[in-house]
Amino acid sequence: MLRSHISPWFLGAISLIVTRAPAQTLDDRIEEVRLQRDALRIGAFVEIAELRSEEALQALEASLRLVELPVTRQRIYEACVEFRGCELEEEVIEFLVEAANGKDAVAALGATRALGEFEAPGVEALQKILKRGRSAEVRATAVGELLSHWSPALDSERLKLAVEQARTPYSGSRSDLISFLRRAPNQLAASDYPKLLKQKRAPIENRLLLLDDLAQRPERVAEPGLVTTLEQAKPIELRERALELCLDRDIAPPLDLVRELSRAAPSDELQWLAALARQRAEGDSKLWKEEIRRFALSSQIGDQKIAATLLHTLGPRDQVSSLTALLRPGNPLATRSAALDAVGRLQSAALVDVVIESLEDHDTIYFAHARRMLIDLTRRRDLGSARDWRVWWRQEEEGFAALPPREDYNIWRFQSTWSLMRGKADGTLFGLEPKTEAVVFVVDTSTQMQRLLPVEIAEGEAVRM
Repeated sequence: MLRSHISPWFLGAISLIVTRAPAQTLDDRIEEVRLQRDALRIGAFVEIAELRSEEALQALEASLRLVELPVTRQRIYEACVEFRGCELEEEVIEFLVEAANGKDAVAALGATRALGEFEAPGVEALQKILKRGRSAEVRATAVGELLSHWSPALDSERLKLAVEQARTPYSGSRSDLISFLRRAPNQLAASDYPKLLKQKRAPIENRLLLLDDLAQRPERVAEPGLVTTLEQAKPIELRERALELCLDRDIAPPLDLVRELSRAAPSDELQWLAALARQRAEGDSKLWKEEIRRFALSSQIGDQKIAATLLHTLGPRDQVSSLTALLRPGNPLATRSAALDAVGRLQSAALVDVVIESLEDHDTIYFAHARRMLIDLTRRRDLGSARDWRVWWRQEEEGFAALPPREDYNIWRFQSTWSLMRGKADGTLFGLEPKTEAVVFVVDTSTQMQRLLPVEIAEGEAVRM
């Protein structure tokens, strides 16, 4: 009897609470914003947005006027993601677009990131921001949000926008941009990459990524783009990277161009790379060996570096005369150090004599480097001065036995990665024979290794070892 009288009252009370709960919760949250302002916890704005009502959207707009810090306004815009799929979605997108094009840069970044979460409805808005955004950072953020949406239908316009506007970290990581470029068909890469490499508006980092991606494509696509960049590109970093990739891919640039760059280039790095390419193309040429000898006598540090790097290509007599010229006291320390490294690789007794004659106690930095190299060759740690080394050498010169020459580091550094990875296993790691019975296997899942002959371990997955 009592139960029948209480039940209607109890059910009515529950209904009233449920009906009034959202408004009360919203009032509580607005009061919390008013009292705490920028000290408010991040989740409070999300809790308001989760109500997904017109009143909730108005509350967020009111919160923007209450807070002062740009980072707090950014959190408010990011909370708008909770309106996805509701009746107010279109209105919220317009609200975010207005903020993304606004003067508050930090809030604009938050609004742009939020638009990326709206999937298809947000794509059109992001493309407008990409063309009208006030700052490079906002446009780059829009690109980052669009990369995944563009993947199924990558065309010239989208590729151009991505290369011109993308910037790390706003558009994602370097690997994200590489993954995006990999989606470009070979035909699109062949036709558009050369034009984009000349695009001055594009950041140099993005153009270097274009070269890296180009080098991983079939040779019929990679060679024309790399050679054209080497011949014409500006700034110089692009030409350097193009030539380095040619060396890596075993692509032979025009010999006349390589000869010209090996004699004089806009940078020492480009000249050095050209010399290595020329050594690969005509290492046995008498003309080239004569030029290496002239490089050793040059006053230019770029020429001297080439002579030191390629010292092993000369005959014994020319090695001695060239090393003597390279170790002159007036030469830069970088040149003399490179020459000492070459002696350490060659392990020639005749060259040890030249190094000992070049020692001077007062030239402390060079002396320390030369002494370390001599100790490595002779195992004589007890000789501490230039005089000690000369006295010892006069006594031991005739009976000194040179150690076997080491592998030239530059041969391995610039051996084509493609040929090296496809070559027959020889029990060495880049020419170094292991001296232990223990073997450690490292699984490298980096972007670069994923791009070099990936091993399929499951459908859609790959790894290099």
